[in-house]
Amino acid sequence: MPKDLPPGPVNEVADNISLPADLPPGEYTLSVAVVGATTEEPVIKLGIAGRSQDGWYALSKLTVILNTILNHPASTQTNNEQSSAMK
Repeated sequence: MPKDLPPGPVNEVADNISLPADLPPGEYTLSVAVVGATTEEPVIKLGIAGRSQDGWYALSKLTVILNTILNHPASTQTNNEQSSAMK
């Protein structure tokens, strides 16, 4: 368990996201944030480490290869962030 998690139960979440069919192959960073109702700007700071300058939190890296996604373990954020349905 990561050291920066507050005490309490951990709830694992499994979900699917849809990526654009024309998304070019490459490595992407999956990031999350709590955004406002009328904007995609983060409005709440989460109680975890890893907040980027734009307010988003990197969760994982995704590698898109010929319409296939490989999920990598959580790692540090790179300058190669790309937009997706989550960001």
